[in-house]
Amino acid sequence: MRIALTILTIASSILSTHAQLVISACCGDVGHCKNYTSIDELIGVSCCGHQPINRFTQICCQNTVRERRHGPVYYDACCGNETVTNKQTCCGNVVSCRFHVYVVQKPLIKVTRKHHHL
Repeated sequence: MRIALTILTIASSILSTHAQLVISACCGDVGHCKNYTSIDELIGVSCCGHQPINRFTQICCQNTVRERRHGPVYYDACCGNETVTNKQTCCGNVVSCRFHVYVVQKPLIKVTRKHHHL
């Protein structure tokens, strides 16, 4: 989905000669916009469904916005509409972490695989 940009100049006050720049990034229709005050704030802006997001701090998983960082954990990919780290794998909406398998659904279900030594 493309981002439509609207640049508006709004007077900061009636007595002031300075104007404030307002840039609106819209995804879909005008009702789904986010305002910015400088061009630099648009770096990394993308659409997730009908919502503008910052790709550096957020990730779009099946039109669902997720935060990339939760404490020390950084999520860099999606598995269905859930996030996964680079230490996890995803196959058919199933997240695998070594010997644990998580089925992506609400609530997240954990299934433990038994490890057999030969």
